[in-house]
Amino acid sequence: MSQSKNLRITFGRWLVRSMAILVSTIAAIDLLKQEYREGLILVLAWVFIISAERRMKSLSGDSDKDGSQ
Repeated sequence: MSQSKNLRITFGRWLVRSMAILVSTIAAIDLLKQEYREGLILVLAWVFIISAERRMKSLSGDSDKDGSQ
């Protein structure tokens, strides 16, 4: 029972992780298409999303040890 409780993820964290994956994918595509300005803006947005995810994790006191960043 406690193992299933540790594997739960809130909707907010799922949304932030999904946004991070989406933004990083679009940034990679833009950089490959040599659209550097748009790609770098999306890379910057991705960094902000990752920092927000880490801040959410530290504020909730969650000890998520699945290795994701």
